[in-house]
Amino acid sequence: MTFSIHTFQDAATGEPQYWYVNFELPYTRTPIGLDTFDLFVDLVVQPDLSAHRWKDLDEYAQARRLGLIDDRLHAAVETARQRAVALVQERALPFCEPGPPGPLTPRGRHRCFPTTLESSTRAEPDTPNKAVHDPAPLFSRATPPDPRRPGIWSRMTTDPKWLHPHWPTELSTPRLLLRPVETADSGLLRALWTDPEVRRFLGGPVPTDQLAQRQQDAASQRGHFTVVLTDAGQAVGRVTLDPDHRAAGRAEISYEFLPAYAGRGYAGEAVGAVLRWGTAVAPDHQLIAVTQTTNTRSRRLLERLGLLATDHSSSTARARFSTPPHLDDRALAAALSEAALLPVDADTAAPA
Repeated sequence: MTFSIHTFQDAATGEPQYWYVNFELPYTRTPIGLDTFDLFVDLVVQPDLSAHRWKDLDEYAQARRLGLIDDRLHAAVETARQRAVALVQERALPFCEPGPPGPLTPRGRHRCFPTTLESSTRAEPDTPNKAVHDPAPLFSRATPPDPRRPGIWSRMTTDPKWLHPHWPTELSTPRLLLRPVETADSGLLRALWTDPEVRRFLGGPVPTDQLAQRQQDAASQRGHFTVVLTDAGQAVGRVTLDPDHRAAGRAEISYEFLPAYAGRGYAGEAVGAVLRWGTAVAPDHQLIAVTQTTNTRSRRLLERLGLLATDHSSSTARARFSTPPHLDDRALAAALSEAALLPVDADTAAPA
């Protein structure tokens, strides 16, 4: 088991955005090309190495429950996670330089990464990795937080610069107000993240020891809306629009609603509003949603909103829906307006 290390930068300015550590099985050659297996969990590291966070732990937990990650592979993943964190904390290669490289030119200097990172295939998963010396807990910061830089923990993975001119903002529909998430929404967030029905297709309830950090981060996230009933003033869910770290030029939409308010069309109304807004503020981005293949209600909602099923993975049991590249603003608005008239709501659980 191994991992690969990637760097991301702003397409316009070349400014480093983050390091991205992807955990995967080693590539193997097959008669038709190369094959590997993505292990769901990823590590995102700030350019100056001052903080790091784990991504897609919910998906990893779901993969464990589905049997896609067995105990032996899980042990290898844990060993690799400790090794990756140790590289960051020790500022070892390739993290020994100030940050991800700047933009490359045809004659520019290329960063040379190690060809191997002491692949753990040389040791059984239960054998201590000698390269890791007393690794810190896997959910800790690489260095203590700097009080002069509040919010850095949450901003490092969801701070899309293309949203800066358009945030904060509020969106409205005939029945709903979508406003930025506030610290006062902590009760709603806890209810969403701990409800088994809401989290059915999202890897299960969020562990208790992660709730406080998630709630603290939520209010600083650009593109994250709390959905409020206009008449009652009741917060009933949330919709988010984040950069898709798997590909440049894409943004991913996700949503969660309290089960008590399912079946009333709120999800379609709110997601449609964010799709319209996202298309307007990021016209050069493709908007996508990723959901479990078994989440039929969410799949139907996305199809009603005009998104097309563009990818399906049998190994991860996930499907991706995307805005059609040929769909102009007028056609998208028409599709969303038509969808808003349909009475059947989607599942309370969002795309994964």
